[in-house]
Amino acid sequence: MDRGEAFRTQAASDLAVFGVLLSMDEVPACHCLHYLQMATEKLGRELRTSAEQHGAEVRSHVAIVKALRLLRNRREAADALFDGDFDAWRVYVDRVLPLVAAIERLAPAVAGNGENPEYPWEATPGV
Repeated sequence: MDRGEAFRTQAASDLAVFGVLLSMDEVPACHCLHYLQMATEKLGRELRTSAEQHGAEVRSHVAIVKALRLLRNRREAADALFDGDFDAWRVYVDRVLPLVAAIERLAPAVAGNGENPEYPWEATPGV
């Protein structure tokens, strides 16, 4: 298994756990969000690795926003995901980037003093 496939496999696993946790009423939201953040991070690494983007192997939690920005300008992404409608693909990416960036900021290393689901007690009140 190559690195890209490993990232993709683990992203799918993290996303499956997110779905299971989300369906359980008694599970605190922080656990669901933690797996969502981890899934998007690994998916971003896989996308960047597959696109042979320099720096994709860096151990960083900032991965999915960079991957989407890369894919935003790739016609083959529009072909695969938007029936070749390149303009609609670019509009879609522009619309989801703020949400994707918010998910990315759930990682403690990226959150700074903001909320993060891995260590929810560490968030500075009012941030």
